[in-house]
Amino acid sequence: MLAGCEPTQRVVRDDWATWTQAMRAGGADIAVGGRAEPGDALSAALHDRRNAGFAVRLGTYEGADRGARASRDTVWAKIQGIPQVWSVEAEGLISVYAGRYSRSDDPSAGRLVEQVRAMERAEDDAPFQDARVVQLTGVEVFATNHPNDLRTYSGQYGYSVQIGFFDVQFEGDRRAAAEAWVQQLRDEHDELAFYYHGPHRSMVTLGLFTRRDFVKQGTIQTGFVDKPGPEIQALLEKYPHNIGNGMTLRQKDSNGRDIGTAPSFLVRIP
Repeated sequence: MLAGCEPTQRVVRDDWATWTQAMRAGGADIAVGGRAEPGDALSAALHDRRNAGFAVRLGTYEGADRGARASRDTVWAKIQGIPQVWSVEAEGLISVYAGRYSRSDDPSAGRLVEQVRAMERAEDDAPFQDARVVQLTGVEVFATNHPNDLRTYSGQYGYSVQIGFFDVQFEGDRRAAAEAWVQQLRDEHDELAFYYHGPHRSMVTLGLFTRRDFVKQGTIQTGFVDKPGPEIQALLEKYPHNIGNGMTLRQKDSNGRDIGTAPSFLVRIP
């Protein structure tokens, strides 16, 4: 569970229009409804999630050295500029994929297949000559090493900025809603956005940070403390709210006094 993800909250606005306005003010463009209407962005994402979707399978590996071979090809594909390369291990096999698509006949998927089949490497000529578009099963859909999944970067980075969440009170698929928002932030606003699926809620975060992204403040006399650096502060200012289930939230202290809107905040990557 991400640290700090359970602030005391109460709903003060419960309409999706408010969420849309808040996100637009923060640079996003979320145009969805609490009960997804046919044809909107969220309903499309929900449909794709329920129907698993498609990806380009670059290769499948088996045998005792499957991990080493899959890792080598995954790294090589990323170096060659192939987008969203990820892998899944199940039943003694490792499959390496690239991208995710809502339709098997997506033109982008077709172009990617042609691109990777034509790639050559000195030691084995065409490593991805058998690449093709495949439909994903539940195992691949819930893989934890997707590039948009914050857990993929556990151990590499320590922190990210949470700007929203969906939990069990959300009327719909909370996972799909979080993933749809993340993809929109990436595609339309060039944000480094991620989702994190916990047992009861799905969070949306921005950025990947280490201790090097903090600055020391204080004096020798008072002591020094680490404060978020300028890049982290910029995200906190650009996306100032922690949006819950499409609702603007406010916080109360232990005495029930209103202490303001729930802010976005820095969280530790587990």
